[in-house]
Amino acid sequence: MLDAVIFDWGDTLMHWAWDPELLDAGHAAGLRALGRAPEPGFTARFREAYLPRLLRPETLEEVD
Repeated sequence: MLDAVIFDWGDTLMHWAWDPELLDAGHAAGLRALGRAPEPGFTARFREAYLPRLLRPETLEEVD
C-alpha cells in the first residue's frame, strides 16, 4: 500500500532531469509498486498519446 506519491516536476524538492532511457523502467517500477505486472506496450502508448503533449513548447507546467 502506498503511503504517498510526490510529483516534483518543478525542482522544488529535488533536481529533476528528463531521461527517456528510464521511462520504461519507471513505468515498470510504478506498476510493480501498485502490485501489477509491467504491461507490454504501456510505455509505447504513453509515448504516443501523452509524451508529445508534455513536450510541446507551449506546455508550461501541466497537461490537463
